[in-house]
Amino acid sequence: MIAVTGQERPVNRALVIPLLAAIATKDLTINDLPRSVLVRPGELHLPWISIAKGIPYSETADLVAFGVLVLAFVAALVLASGHFTRIAGAFVLALYAYTFAADQLVYTNNVFLFMSLLALMIVEPAIPSQEAPRWPTTVTRGLVTIIYFVGAVMKIARECARGYIRGEAFAHYHGVYSKVFALHSPAAFQLMALGSLAVEAFMAVGLWFPRTRRIAFAVGMVFHVFIDLLLPVRIFSYVMIASYVVFFDEAELAKILAWWQARRPMTRMLIAAGAATGVNFVLANLLGIQGWPARNTMALVFAVVIVAGVSIAWDRGLPSTGDSRSFIPKRARMPLVGALAALELFLVAKPLFGGDNRFGWRMFTEVLTMRVTGEGLRDDGWAPIAVDRRWSSEAPAYHWDSLGEQRAQLRLYAESRLEADPTLRGVRMTIVYERNRIAGTETIEVAR
Repeated sequence: MIAVTGQERPVNRALVIPLLAAIATKDLTINDLPRSVLVRPGELHLPWISIAKGIPYSETADLVAFGVLVLAFVAALVLASGHFTRIAGAFVLALYAYTFAADQLVYTNNVFLFMSLLALMIVEPAIPSQEAPRWPTTVTRGLVTIIYFVGAVMKIARECARGYIRGEAFAHYHGVYSKVFALHSPAAFQLMALGSLAVEAFMAVGLWFPRTRRIAFAVGMVFHVFIDLLLPVRIFSYVMIASYVVFFDEAELAKILAWWQARRPMTRMLIAAGAATGVNFVLANLLGIQGWPARNTMALVFAVVIVAGVSIAWDRGLPSTGDSRSFIPKRARMPLVGALAALELFLVAKPLFGGDNRFGWRMFTEVLTMRVTGEGLRDDGWAPIAVDRRWSSEAPAYHWDSLGEQRAQLRLYAESRLEADPTLRGVRMTIVYERNRIAGTETIEVAR
């Protein structure tokens, strides 16, 4: 039986936190989250909730967004220091959560995973010398297992197992594979698909047992490095690799913890910033598979100067905050664990009942091409209306989420068009698609 309640020395969580700090630093150097919520004229944003609507763009708002980006880097660096971890982590989590909620069109499984893992790492104290509740570790292990298990099960499907989806993703998702190898081999794609299935099935089990844990760690690292190089999926690979640490026990991590604790807080921050910058340098400058905006780099430099100045002024570095008090009342922890488990099972299962893939850990399960046309109903009848540029009304375009997700987005888009134009009595979106080689047509219609 897997222990959920009880206490442990949270050595593994204490080591995952600086890894997540480095991942956040890497991501923020590429993706300007505060600026992403600024809405310019003609830009489409579809918020999950009304209170997370985008902010109209202005020069002042853009300057404020830059300041928030600097603060986000400061929070990420402080998170790596081992001090103020729950305050700094909460700031980073709040920023990601707000930008995530502000626009459904930028939804990705990997950002949702990052937020989930960060929340689980900071919800309870993570001071290695003090005992803390065990449940965040157990829930995190379960989450990682579900991701690999679902990934393996989905690849049993005919089109996945035969390599068709993987081949299309290599050819059309990012183009890295085509640039490097320029080889389209169905047999090779099928072998890769079956290999991925075997790796994910092994990872779902292997991380749990001491005899196979280190093998699983090595296999997982190689697997995710290749994913990030050939199918860049933002921070997914790095978050998964960081999550492996929660499977190791205190004795296995003792030497690493001793080395990390021997570093001064400022040194830890510089290690996190250096690791993030190093990975970005390889991906952007050497391999050319991602951008590297100067504005984001400038914000990171400002953040390093700020934390260095504060650290030098205090001489001893950042002081401990005594993060010993839990965010969650003791009597609420087990109900929360049960609710999280039930929610996760629902999110994984809902595509089986006609729901979309969002929050269900399904990546690259559909090859979807769509052509979308719009019509508006006025007093003189239906007439064509233009659709947003993210949907093609001419030749079919590839979309690397699911048809269910596209339906949900297009319905929201139709509702937003209806709300924005008082002369419209109805909006109709017609989707002509091909989904895993099966063609179809659907119509979404909303009316006042």
